[in-house]
Amino acid sequence: MEIKRIFKSCGMLLFGAAILTGCSEDETFDIDGSVANMVYLRPTLNADSRCQVFRTPAGVFGRVAADLTVSMQYNATDSVRLSAAVLADNAVVDKYNEANGTDYAMPSADVLAAMTITPSGIGVGKSVTEKPVTISLPADKLAALTEPTCIIPVQLVLEGVDGSTGTRPVTASTEMDKSFIIVNTSDADNFTSVTGATEISCNVVHTPVGTFGGISATVPFANLCAVSGDMQGTLVVDNSLIADYNASHGTAYVQLPAAVQSQLTITPGIVKEGDTQTTEGIRISVPESVTETLEGSYLIPMRLQTSFANGVVYDEDDIVYLKVDTKTSLMNDKPTAILGTIQSNGDDVWSCVSAENFDPESMRTQGWRPTATRVSSAEVVIDLGAEHKVSSFMVDFYVMTNAHIYLSTDNSQWTDVGETQGNGTVRDDNWQSWYVLYGGVPARYVKMVFTLNQNHWAWNYPQWGYCDLSFGFAFDD
Repeated sequence: MEIKRIFKSCGMLLFGAAILTGCSEDETFDIDGSVANMVYLRPTLNADSRCQVFRTPAGVFGRVAADLTVSMQYNATDSVRLSAAVLADNAVVDKYNEANGTDYAMPSADVLAAMTITPSGIGVGKSVTEKPVTISLPADKLAALTEPTCIIPVQLVLEGVDGSTGTRPVTASTEMDKSFIIVNTSDADNFTSVTGATEISCNVVHTPVGTFGGISATVPFANLCAVSGDMQGTLVVDNSLIADYNASHGTAYVQLPAAVQSQLTITPGIVKEGDTQTTEGIRISVPESVTETLEGSYLIPMRLQTSFANGVVYDEDDIVYLKVDTKTSLMNDKPTAILGTIQSNGDDVWSCVSAENFDPESMRTQGWRPTATRVSSAEVVIDLGAEHKVSSFMVDFYVMTNAHIYLSTDNSQWTDVGETQGNGTVRDDNWQSWYVLYGGVPARYVKMVFTLNQNHWAWNYPQWGYCDLSFGFAFDD
């Protein structure tokens, strides 16, 4: 019985194959389809256009638009003209809401009627528009958007073809011909804001050869979106904010003297129409000459204020604090050359009169090893053998984080030269870094107080000299 079943099954298969082989090759038996060259909105290039509109004291700003990139199945044999239209169909909106779990509604008929179209096309031999088809709401109609969120359905429109379409007629897709503009409208929260730091530090440095540094800053700002016409921003000094700042930061800043504040220049920054941010920012400056009398620390609080093309002036939320600290320094923080003559006979002439964590008896200018490891500080006092005008110095100490330098003519009264940290250096011919003073300071004794990194890896290899101190001086006698 099994063999009979097998033969019967094989016979059915052979019969079926014979029927298939006997079918005609006539194209009327093909699967139904279209030979048209369809234009359509490819989803990957035409996601929902999400637009934000802001209501501000100066007006309503934002951009409501869809830029549609249109594709064709095959390269165009003739120029194809394309446009778009608002699809004011609640059924389309309902279908969108159901698919996306939303509850959007269309805006008023006046808004829909105000939408403008910028057509485009696909050129010969191309399959994508070079420029998009744009449908947008004019800026003067933005105020008509009253709902927090609304939806504007948009449909692709095939305007026509310039010439023959060949064997494939050009048609518009009925399935991939829609896009949606989603508009969110809200009151602007801090429409214009500072994009850089809101706390800026300036240093005024008094030196033997003059006052350097000064008070200057640039403050950039940006809008949440582009606005109609150029707008500008400025900063308005508000000294009433100093007390609150000091209370919240534990500081003791004071107001700039009236004579200095009167010389404060604030140049507004401009945001050009169509842009969202400044190219240069608001510029703040005080002439260097009027800062020579400043001593101590000062605070200049300034509120951001904007002015729009329609004449509206608005006080924004942001506040900029310009902190001005003054100090006296003998060290040039940006030297360009070593001042004075580098002394090469230090080991023969100089000596150490006192030291902490160094052996005074073993003093040497190159490779002086500390007497202890992993210490947090060290100190040495060097006797130069005679009084000289010290003008530059070199300190090479791998485990050092900072060195504070003092000069004296009698090893009793000391002049504070300054610290290495934060000051620039210049290289000598041996590629060693030298700190430079603004001028030669008479001294016979040099005190160097070091702050050291106890966890520096170099402490593990004292035998190789990684922890050794090297130093030198230049005189401008």
